[in-house]
Amino acid sequence: MLHVAGQRTALLLDGQPRMPSGVFTDPDTGQLIPGAAAVAAAAHHPQHYLPDPLANLAAHPCRTGDADPVGPLAAILAHIAAHPAVKQAGPLTAVSLSVPAGWGPRRRQYLHQAAERAGLPTPHLVTAPAAIATYTAHLITPVPPGALLLICNLHSGSATLAVLQASPHGFDALATIDLDQTGIGDIDQALATRACHHADENLWQQLRHSTAPDQIQARQQLLAGAAQARHTLATQPRAAILLPEPYPPAVLTRDDLRAAAQPLLQQLPDHIHAALTAADVDPTQLHQVILATDGPPLPGLPEHLQSSTGHTPVVLTDPHTVADGVLLATATPPPGSTPPAAALPRVRLKISDLTSATILGLCSLTLLIQTITTADITTIATEVLGVRLATDQLGLAAALASLTTLAVANLAPTTWLSSPPDHTTPTTATLLRRGYLGAATLSLILATLYGLAAGSTLGLNTGRYLRWSLLAVLPLCTAAAIIALTAPRIPTAGLPAWLRSSRPPTLWIALAAAGAALIQSAMTLTPPTDLIGHDGLVARTGAAVLGTATACTVIRQPTLRAIATPILAIGYATVLTVTTAPALTIGYLAAITWWILTVATHTIRTAYPALPDTLRRLLGTNTPT
Repeated sequence: MLHVAGQRTALLLDGQPRMPSGVFTDPDTGQLIPGAAAVAAAAHHPQHYLPDPLANLAAHPCRTGDADPVGPLAAILAHIAAHPAVKQAGPLTAVSLSVPAGWGPRRRQYLHQAAERAGLPTPHLVTAPAAIATYTAHLITPVPPGALLLICNLHSGSATLAVLQASPHGFDALATIDLDQTGIGDIDQALATRACHHADENLWQQLRHSTAPDQIQARQQLLAGAAQARHTLATQPRAAILLPEPYPPAVLTRDDLRAAAQPLLQQLPDHIHAALTAADVDPTQLHQVILATDGPPLPGLPEHLQSSTGHTPVVLTDPHTVADGVLLATATPPPGSTPPAAALPRVRLKISDLTSATILGLCSLTLLIQTITTADITTIATEVLGVRLATDQLGLAAALASLTTLAVANLAPTTWLSSPPDHTTPTTATLLRRGYLGAATLSLILATLYGLAAGSTLGLNTGRYLRWSLLAVLPLCTAAAIIALTAPRIPTAGLPAWLRSSRPPTLWIALAAAGAALIQSAMTLTPPTDLIGHDGLVARTGAAVLGTATACTVIRQPTLRAIATPILAIGYATVLTVTTAPALTIGYLAAITWWILTVATHTIRTAYPALPDTLRRLLGTNTPT
């Protein structure tokens, strides 16, 4: 997996998703040849072919003999670094590798030495279970610090159970069980064995124990075919698998898949119990159970995990889960921590990006101007004795001004006009904090100006107008301040989704502004007719539009919105009178308040996912899952 400028690309090595792992030593020059070229070269000198340096190293962790354990590993790493896509991307600045959970300092040191010999930077080593947990925490759902995870890894030929605990620096392994060593983990091998039995009972044993390069290659191709058949059987009743010549292809059925998986499913509860016991963890303490596979999960496996732990597993079927998790573990902050260096992709501002803020600002100014120009002023000579002003609409205009500032604050983290990031560039967390605190402050300033502008324009400077404008924006300012304090704690992977969900509903707000403006226009124009006045068509149309906007602002679920919208639209149009019109506008102010409170609540839950459980424990209402 190649990571360049925030983009991850899966590489095809020797034209295959998985490169042959063997290394051939040229008997004349001593040159180490990896990959597909090694298989071809070994046809004439099979004794100089090492089928799997990593597996050989893992099988004999305490015995190296006279062979150099580092050379073959260095040859493999150098071959990967020589890939055209890697060379085109420029010098490698960092290397990250996944290692089995059971590897200790000795074999890890071999990898460091191999990278140094291959001319690569010192690699970051991440265990496969930790990579899977990191992938889940960053791309699926946040994992709070201290949370306990059970990882079932049946990914790319590996079979492992691991209990991990999230910590400020990543994930700590509490217990690990290698299912491969129990003989039940390799489903592809079990399927390959059943396929071989269709042709020759001894065929698989011959391929498994042979050291001839052509037999090793045939075994690898057979296992790859078994993996493909496993994926096919998830959706089809049958799957063909090629056998080595001269044997004809074999046909596997779902019965073969169930039979191959049966030993694993039968013994899995005992192994889960052993892993949890070794980690000193009770199933009710688990925060999450994760199942990682390189394709559709085995039939019945998620159900077995749920019945054994009491938790519905998160199923990951991306074949690049481990590779992506390794990159995320070494390129981003630990899950649950504040993302101080997080940065969303930079884009240049376009006119369309400013549409939401522009529309909201225009709606606010329009309502403010209409409120002032339609005021009924009572004067004697030049002295103003009294003013009848739609204070509810003044409050709505101030609220829309506040929503304009929130729209700009929401836009700031993803549209930062500057050169490429450097040490002076504000981070996403900083922009969120500054943006929403600035929005809260600016909202109070604009509300004050709206109230003072109404009083000074009408020649009646009382605190009434200022109170209405400030009261309308106070909930919005409070929620913006809460968001400013909590949003920087949102994990990096959750920021794009949170930003989308926290954008003001511009369409419904504009619709509400239009409805309020229609009502005000109809009731202030004289003389009344069938079209204008509080009983006229224009006013009732405005009320229906305002009711529609209220329903759509408060309710997000499509079915409930479809039911509530006509009810509120007809209800608003029916109850509209001179005395009830302000109440309808205040109702929409309440809808805006509800919307911003749901955004603030969602922000807190996203930034602190463990908070609900903590509160339940403090209140004594926590129940086992």
